[in-house]
Parts: sequence; structure tokens; C-alpha cells
Amino acid sequence: MKKILLIIIIVFNSYSFAQTFGFGCLGLSGVYAGVSEYRYDVKGINDYLSKEKLSETENLKFNKGTGYRIGANLFRAKWEGFFISAKGYYQFIKEEIISRNSLTKLNEVYQTNKNFQLNLNNWGIGIDFGTPIFKFLDFKILEGHVSYYTPELNIEYYENNNFISADKFEPEKMKITYFVGSGLILHLVQGYFSIEGTAGYNFLNIEKLKNQSNIFIGDANNNSIKNAGWSYTLQINVGFPF
Repeated sequence: MKKILLIIIIVFNSYSFAQTFGFGCLGLSGVYAGVSEYRYDVKGINDYLSKEKLSETENLKFNKGTGYRIGANLFRAKWEGFFISAKGYYQFIKEEIISRNSLTKLNEVYQTNKNFQLNLNNWGIGIDFGTPIFKFLDFKILEGHVSYYTPELNIEYYENNNFISADKFEPEKMKITYFVGSGLILHLVQGYFSIEGTAGYNFLNIEKLKNQSNIFIGDANNNSIKNAGWSYTLQINVGFPF
């Protein structure tokens, strides 16, 4: 045991001498904001939309959500030849679809709309590991997140632009999900301002959604959300080195 502890101390000290931290022992910190796009597989929800549509000629399908991400780079520690970062964020993702139809009642024409909105908002924490390619460009070899999703399917019904009713479907149970990806960081002002791009895959599977009337979307053979799929994020980082 003493030999193992001695080896750990020697290795730690050797890394400590090679570090180039800018914030005491934590390195760079800062905040960021960006835009994201998610391409997902929600077959159970899409099957439900096909039954709820107002017109037989419509082809309603959720497949791509967009939104915003805000977060904080908790630290970025740099050694010679590589770096490691930790971050936290909250993300707003949504996609909207409108189903339209015209009805004739007592010789009057009514325009009816059903507005469907799928929200895949999530928050998470993550780390990335990478290496500099040039002085102004870093390659994120691997980035991993642990995420918590709060998905919702909201449905609103209108007649002649007048609100009639609304419904909301949510998961019965929530669970932790994961993201694995990679990306690039372009340093415009070293340590203070950079642009970061990330692409990766989100592992998310939710069997059922339900509303307050205990109506379900999805089942064991046809999950409401099969996976959150591929996502792409472009963000601006503002750093605070000390």
C-alpha cells in the first residue's frame, strides 16, 4: 500500500509541474450560450399525430427540434498536449406542427387548428477531453454528458383562431440519459472568447407519455420516444482566466 501511495504522489507531482492552469488549481472558467439542433426518433408520438390530424391529406411528423443552450464552463485545466473541461447547462428544444381543416356548420365555414408542440428541454453536466491542433484551434476528442430530460407534448385546439382546449402529455417516469460526442474549439481571443462546435448522439428512451385523463401515447413495442438521436450545438464561450 505504501508503494502504491508513493507512486501516486510522484505521478501527481510530475503532472503538477507540467500544468499550465490559469485559475489557481481550477484553470479557466466562464459562461456560454448557443444554438442546438436535435434529430430524433419519436415513432410512438408520430403514430399518435397521424390519428389526431384534422385533414386526411396531412402528413404530420416530428423529426427535428431546435433551440438554445445556456451554461457555464466550470473549469478547463490544461496540461502540455491535452486539456480537460467540466461544464453544466440547460437547454430548450422544441418543434411545432399545425394541423388545419375547414368545417361547414349551419352554412358557416369554420377554420379548425390543432397545434402540436414537442418540448425536449433538458439539463446536464459533462466533461470533455481534447488536445490542441494549433494555437488557435482545439480538438475535443471525447465529450460526455449526463442529462435529465423533461419532455412534453402539448396540444391546443382552436376554432376560427379562438382557443377551445388544451392537453399535455408527460412521461410516467423520468430517467437519467447520456450523450457522447466530439467537436472543435476556435479561440478568437485566447482565454477570453471562443466559438465551440459539438456533435454527438443522445441516448434517450421513453416508453409512454400520458395526460391527466390517463390516455397513453406509446407502448412497449412502439415507444413514444425511441431516442433523442443526433444533436449539433454551436456556442460562444466567454472566459474568465485569472
